[in-house]
Amino acid sequence: MRRFLSELLGILLASVSQASWAQSAQPDSLLDQALPVVHVSAAKGPLQVVTGTSSSSTSFSAAPGIKFAVLFSSALGGYHHLEQVTLRLHQAQTIQEGQLVFRLASVHATGEPANDQLFTPIILSTDQIRHNRVTVRWPSVQVPENGLFIVIECLGRTADEHVVQAVTVAHNQPLMLQIGSHQQEMWPDRQVSTAVLPRLQGVKPDINEADCWVYKPATYTWQRIAPHTPFISVSASFGVTQSGHNALTVTE
Repeated sequence: MRRFLSELLGILLASVSQASWAQSAQPDSLLDQALPVVHVSAAKGPLQVVTGTSSSSTSFSAAPGIKFAVLFSSALGGYHHLEQVTLRLHQAQTIQEGQLVFRLASVHATGEPANDQLFTPIILSTDQIRHNRVTVRWPSVQVPENGLFIVIECLGRTADEHVVQAVTVAHNQPLMLQIGSHQQEMWPDRQVSTAVLPRLQGVKPDINEADCWVYKPATYTWQRIAPHTPFISVSASFGVTQSGHNALTVTE
């Protein structure tokens, strides 16, 4: 009889323990079912970005037909808008001819700059670029979902002038360029010394921030700059669009 009572007491205690565990577990399981899965993501605020911070002794001749383009990966589509762009020049006081065009382009399916314009291009004359830094501003250009390219085009005396080829010169002499137009591809119109053209300051680009490209008029193609290859010094300021995402976004 005593053994029976002991076994019965053990069964009752086990039942009470299981019931208590089930009651304590039940609210948690119901809570898990009632609450949604919440993902929290923090969006960035205004941006100040540059193609690179490490200085380089390299500078680039802004020869007619050459184009440079950069896409800053930190600028978020639908969240940021471009406010201004600053370009650094090298020995700008020596410039005697040439113009610079600032164009904003979308991203082509191939990843290169598209042949479009997201806003009216800004053209700077020879006089306007005789400064070591030039800054252009836009009212507010929204960054598309796939990003935005800042394209800097080098113009000659006319819009269709481009470099045909370089001319061999004596040692330590400025390089001479043969300049032609699309109407007379086989016959260069004139020669110009790189000493009188704009020179753009070079930097070592940050490959994690800046996607850099160069357009070659001889082949009519864009080419992505290889890592650790010098590129022009461009900085950009992006603001936050008021109608964009909040600084803290909570989604189910």
